[in-house]
Amino acid sequence: WRFSAAAPLYLIVYLTVLNSTTMLGEKPSSLFMPGRRRRLNLVAICLNLFLPWLVFVVTFICMGFTMRFQLPPASYAVVLAGLTAAVGLFGTAWSASRRYEGQSSFQDPSWVAFTAITVLCGTVLGAAGGSYCYQTHMSPYYSVSNLNVYSGIDPSSKTGLAVLDAGRAYFTTNARLELSKALGFKNADTYCVVPITAGQGNQSNYDFWAVGIDCCKGDVPQFRCGEYNNPRAKAGLRLVREEQRPFFRLAVQQAEAAHNITARFPTFFTWTADPLSELARMHDEGMRLLTLSTFVFFLFNSACVAAATALYTKLHHDD
Repeated sequence: WRFSAAAPLYLIVYLTVLNSTTMLGEKPSSLFMPGRRRRLNLVAICLNLFLPWLVFVVTFICMGFTMRFQLPPASYAVVLAGLTAAVGLFGTAWSASRRYEGQSSFQDPSWVAFTAITVLCGTVLGAAGGSYCYQTHMSPYYSVSNLNVYSGIDPSSKTGLAVLDAGRAYFTTNARLELSKALGFKNADTYCVVPITAGQGNQSNYDFWAVGIDCCKGDVPQFRCGEYNNPRAKAGLRLVREEQRPFFRLAVQQAEAAHNITARFPTFFTWTADPLSELARMHDEGMRLLTLSTFVFFLFNSACVAAATALYTKLHHDD
């Protein structure tokens, strides 16, 4: 595991060194190969085309998926390696420009500074995109997947303390949403809650709540979150976003005051008929985001390489 966690870091450093040594010889890297006939340096172009893209993909995966959840320091180390590589390339380009400053033999633009910029972009954008993917899709997926599964929960007799480690909860067949006791708490977004009950009549304690955001009016009993209108929905997927939990607790407190009920240990779920499908949807959305981001960054980097190639060619011909 330690080797697999460090492999992306080794790969980035190795390819960066290979890139700089390929592009730097006795004088700073040129767009053109040395010789009497000036030919495009295809090796440097290919390295600039694929190295920043590889840095982006590795950084995105390390910051957005399993490594971030199981071994956060290793994911941050990969980001640090990318930033270090970019700084090293900037230093190499600066040293080369100082070394050959004023020499007429040095006329061709260097790829090294360009590589430094694109590696820096790949690292920063990969870290930002991976973090967004992790917070939005993969962190809830991993958190719920690592929690327990409970079946046959009777919300009229069970308490929230009995299922504190629940990730997926399957309620009894007579479980339902008590829509007449729904309420919402507004703080920019509206945090909507409704008690999950069983049977008819009032309960002495309401510890199980279905929740959602911006799917109710807030000040009147209304709840249109999740599969609220699906008669087959008898299960819940645990809310694991810590930043949302305090607002849902405030919404429950408002519901307690408004409907004269008690919720001693409220637990929050997304109401659904199939929690496993919801989990799979989270994972699939994370993978789709990775695929789309990888494709878009490759197009962006390719456009930058093409523009740099055209610009360097024009500058050389002008000389």
